[in-house]
Amino acid sequence: MKKEDNSDDNLDESTQANSILPTVAYTSLFAHINNEIIEYSTYEVANTFSDAQHQAESGNYMAAIQLINSLALSGNVYAQMMLYEYYSHLDKHKDAIMWLQRASKQQHPFADFLLGAAYTENKEGLEKNIRMGQALLVKSAKKGLVDAQFVLGIWGIKAYSQGGDERQYEMGIKMLKMAANQNYLPAIDKLKELNLSL
Repeated sequence: MKKEDNSDDNLDESTQANSILPTVAYTSLFAHINNEIIEYSTYEVANTFSDAQHQAESGNYMAAIQLINSLALSGNVYAQMMLYEYYSHLDKHKDAIMWLQRASKQQHPFADFLLGAAYTENKEGLEKNIRMGQALLVKSAKKGLVDAQFVLGIWGIKAYSQGGDERQYEMGIKMLKMAANQNYLPAIDKLKELNLSL
């Protein structure tokens, strides 16, 4: 198999993790962005998100969608990301990806991360595209998202162990250190495992 370009921001396809989201112990999108919603929304809007999430947790995804649909249409990036997750649960992949792509266009790092994961994992009906997926993960990591930094760090280490490319190892360590410097415990533990300091 022909290898991808081994530049600092590119990893061989064979080194990709089986799944990105379990790598970072992803549970729910709402758990990841709830603090941002509270910080950047009015009280009324934050309550609407909370109500929608309660509906979703009860399995009533259509009711959840109806509660935040107008917010998403008005450009609210958090509503667009939540619609991605709700439509995913309903197996409406085309709608899910449409909303995630809209959120990513607004430069939100977690939207970039999720879209990168979708491209990398051939998820939600997207054709697998390692380059596109990884470019989105790198973009997200450079914006400071620890989840993306950690995934890229692990991939860099794995690429080095499989192919011996020092540049990939250095990129992986750099990403792990970026995550560790934000007190991301999995990155700190991985660096300790490698006998490396912050």
